[in-house]
Amino acid sequence: MKRVLCIAGLLCALASAPAFGQGCAMCWSSADAAANRGKRALNNGITLMLVPTLGLMAGFAGLTVVYSRKQKDGEDDDAE
Repeated sequence: MKRVLCIAGLLCALASAPAFGQGCAMCWSSADAAANRGKRALNNGITLMLVPTLGLMAGFAGLTVVYSRKQKDGEDDDAE
């Protein structure tokens, strides 16, 4: 089980590698040159996109834990 989690974590880390390219100089300089209202809007937009994503990840993680507990409880009943 630990091996599967390690492999899944590694695959997720490798899949997110293109996101590091989002810190390009042109994007950063245009965001830095924006007025305070624009910076606030940009931060709110980032937060708005981040919250549902984190909610989905937490939900899938919770479902995985519940499912694995049910699987484990079912195996213990069969062993007796």
